[in-house]
Amino acid sequence: MERQSPSPASRLQRHQQRCTQARRRMVILLALLACALCGLVVTLIIVHVVRPAAPQPSPPAARTTDKTDEKYSFVDSHYQGIRSKLVSRTSTKEKVSLEYPLTGNSTIDTTIASAIDQLDHEFRQSVAAGRTFHRPMTEAISYQITHNTNAALSVIIQANQDTHGAHPASF
Repeated sequence: MERQSPSPASRLQRHQQRCTQARRRMVILLALLACALCGLVVTLIIVHVVRPAAPQPSPPAARTTDKTDEKYSFVDSHYQGIRSKLVSRTSTKEKVSLEYPLTGNSTIDTTIASAIDQLDHEFRQSVAAGRTFHRPMTEAISYQITHNTNAALSVIIQANQDTHGAHPASF
């Protein structure tokens, strides 16, 4: 018994049915994708609106330590025209050494001092929140002058903080 090949009209009809089914599947998939994308957008909006805003870091207070904690000294640095203000604090919880450059320009001195004070303030918060270890947490902040002319001054602040975490932090 020999099978007859389908007529061109029936083949065309089957092809059109398959194309129609494929289009339906494509429309369903696109609708599902659009729903998933809308769900993702709505979720992100809800999370963003519901989640509290991250607290802004508080600026350091004008004085972060008692006068009895700190020792000051002023020395001439090995950079021409720049002096150093050295601040040290030592207690059972912390050992701190800060070096501030004093250029004689109040704008530059204030800008650099506020950056150093901010780093020190964050360290003090870590010390206050941290546990007491067998040795104090340490912080050393110093500076380097890489360029010093009448037209420009380039200062690098190097900060090292060890709060007994996985590894010390350097900035």
